[in-house]
Amino acid sequence: MATSKTERSKSSWKDISKQTFVETLKNECVDEELIQVVKDIGFKELTLGQILPELKQDKLMKLENIHYYDVKHLTEIINILKNGSEIKRNKIFSDPIHGQFEVHPACKIIIDTPQFQRLRFLKRIGACNFVFQGALHNKFEHALGVSHLAGKFVRMLRQNQPELGITRNDMLCVEIGGLCCNLGYGPFTRVYEEMYLPSLEKKSSLEKRTVEMFNELLEFEPQSHQNVLQILTSDFDLDDNDIQFIRELISGQNVTGSTAWPYEGRQPYKAFLYEIVHNNRNMVDAYTWDYLARDCFYLGLKNNFDHLRYMQMARVIEVDGELQICMRDKVLINNI
Repeated sequence: MATSKTERSKSSWKDISKQTFVETLKNECVDEELIQVVKDIGFKELTLGQILPELKQDKLMKLENIHYYDVKHLTEIINILKNGSEIKRNKIFSDPIHGQFEVHPACKIIIDTPQFQRLRFLKRIGACNFVFQGALHNKFEHALGVSHLAGKFVRMLRQNQPELGITRNDMLCVEIGGLCCNLGYGPFTRVYEEMYLPSLEKKSSLEKRTVEMFNELLEFEPQSHQNVLQILTSDFDLDDNDIQFIRELISGQNVTGSTAWPYEGRQPYKAFLYEIVHNNRNMVDAYTWDYLARDCFYLGLKNNFDHLRYMQMARVIEVDGELQICMRDKVLINNI
């Protein structure tokens, strides 16, 4: 069986025996025909980190009659074993609004915590189902939708404007920020936010409660020897700045303009990242896109805003000395 990241370094790839490798393939449910091919051809060269010509995807598919997705599965396992890390799968969710989409393994760890699972029991729009009987959707699915849209948007910006220097950690943090943006909610939604929280002695806000719940989530131990924070830092290479960046995304971006830069997680040249999950400048953000589409769907209303077109046409431009997400005026008018 494949060993854990802590038990196997990168250099140990050469020491993996053919039997161990085949057992790993079986444990990962690789097709039996493909396992037989691996048994029959050059494992010695394979252990030296070189994929033989016999193992090239096109030849395996044509000569060995192996399905493309099985070959892709094999090459992924080989690359993961070479890098000395555990095999982690993206979780697939089927959503009535966004269809099927994947979530990052780091997000899956967060989703499986009790702090996040409680969102299943909090309705998105409170008691509206007494009037609109279908409006029974919850904060859990809304959080998944926000994370999906936030991740999709930041990847589009990275693709359209590589000069922005958006990193993999940036994208993962934005996805986690979208996922955790609802953690601080309580029952009855707006009543909880607008009446209960202000009545507390500490004058607590929803944003503060959300960050507090996120901090509690980080201390939860899904494994006996590691909490969520340790897993995020050791297995997914997030550092203290990344965790702080997620907290700042959750608490909502402040309009900075010409004021001093208030954040610690990211520097001013990445100010636009703070506008993806919560955009307090104009409320055009992943959080709003999902609840508009989701609420309209369950209320039986038509949603005229095309967030996909907005994402495709958005560009980051310097405005008042700060990089902001901008949109052509004609596109904005057409969307509204």
